[in-house]
Amino acid sequence: VASTSFEKTLRLVISFGALKRGQFLDALEERLAPRLQQAKEEPTLQVFKKQFDNVTFQKGLEIVFVQEGNKLVTKVDGKQAGAIASPALCRAIFDIYLGKDAVAPDAKATFGSSLATVLKS
Repeated sequence: VASTSFEKTLRLVISFGALKRGQFLDALEERLAPRLQQAKEEPTLQVFKKQFDNVTFQKGLEIVFVQEGNKLVTKVDGKQAGAIASPALCRAIFDIYLGKDAVAPDAKATFGSSLATVLKS
């Protein structure tokens, strides 16, 4: 999963209609900030958060993160919101959902079984 040799995609769909942009970004910042500080990439966090400045959070909103090499592409409801070249950000965003302390263990399990299916074919 940590390899940059293949493209990875993480798709989030907002299912809680009362979720506000600030709540979403605060939760991501809590997990991303220590990793980006360790990599000496603190300014990357602000650039990442800025991608969501004009986004209205509502039930059904789709946020997609695609890692292309060392670049993280962010799409919101199918439109590209930004692209940030940062190996640390790429590692951190996928680690939040697929790492040792994943925030969504079910997502991690689904990813693992999907990856196994792809590798078998």
